[in-house]
Amino acid sequence: EVSAKTAAKEANISTMPEAPSVKELEQADAGDDVPIVKFLNSLLVHGYTTHVSDIHIEPFETKTAVRLRTDGLLIDYLQLSNTINKQLIARIKIMSGLDIAERRVPQDGHFRNFIDGYDINCRVSILPTVFGEKAVLRYLSTNNKVDHMGSFGMTDENYEKMKKMIAN
Repeated sequence: EVSAKTAAKEANISTMPEAPSVKELEQADAGDDVPIVKFLNSLLVHGYTTHVSDIHIEPFETKTAVRLRTDGLLIDYLQLSNTINKQLIARIKIMSGLDIAERRVPQDGHFRNFIDGYDINCRVSILPTVFGEKAVLRYLSTNNKVDHMGSFGMTDENYEKMKKMIAN
């Protein structure tokens, strides 16, 4: 498994002039060698396994910052070359079913990804900024399991109390 930081280095090294085209990004899956795809997948896995609530990818004049929100705090995680920001945003838009040609208006969408055996739903917001597009990916967990459909995840004692309250 490729770590997010290693994948970021590969993505930075392999940027221009041999950057992947939009068609390559559309056809890429988790097993492909496209550095942007590897980086994004490893970033999503890292974010999920470290229990972050959202990932911010924001371009600045000389860099693109990747920050993770953990326990309400936005923490700097990586700094990427600005040359890969467009490719990264394009990949996120493709995964989210958004218009990759539209760069001047905000767009919202989502995608589902199977990570570590859990079905994760990421809500995506793309916002235009002075230096490019900013993306915010928020994890929305869909893996809440109900232990027993009759008790809706409650202990039997609490379920009986709940039934009595509802009956009243």
